[in-house]
Amino acid sequence: MKVNRINITIITFLLGIFTIIAQNDQSIKNNSKEKSFFKKLLGTPLKSSITAMPIGLHTDFEKHGTKKRSTINGLHEALYFAGNYKSWELAVFQNSFGDPVLAFFYKRAWNFTKRFSINFGIGAMYGYGGKLRNTEGIPLRDTFLIKGDINPITGFELDYRFFKKWSIHTSIAPRIIIYGFRYLL
Repeated sequence: MKVNRINITIITFLLGIFTIIAQNDQSIKNNSKEKSFFKKLLGTPLKSSITAMPIGLHTDFEKHGTKKRSTINGLHEALYFAGNYKSWELAVFQNSFGDPVLAFFYKRAWNFTKRFSINFGIGAMYGYGGKLRNTEGIPLRDTFLIKGDINPITGFELDYRFFKKWSIHTSIAPRIIIYGFRYLL
């Protein structure tokens, strides 16, 4: 059962991340006065960085097999490369149909410890040519937002810094999870 393997992989990965968080008792100290709930919810600007996430999977990968894609046990080439300056990010990646995509994001971070953060963002992408309207599980797929050439994009990223400037980086968006590394500039 390939679907069960994917579910177990996702659950194992998330449990591993939360174990790392729980073991890292170096919570971030805020020397200034306490932030309001709204400011905490908005997060902080990202540090400038370069990101490479070469592999990924679909949460329903059996439906997305294409001849253009290399697939090994559900993992496929995502070829996601990005550079960001503070919270502004420009990215290129290969979509599930094998087409190149250009994306522009505004991202923020919730820093839980000195090493672990969750990044979140919103942006626009070009390169699907309306193909997402036929993909189940895409939010608002029957609206003008998804049917055109330029589509909105949003998601969350898990970032765990294992060296001063290097981190393991995972991006989670509707229908996909991609993995790689991030280097802080």
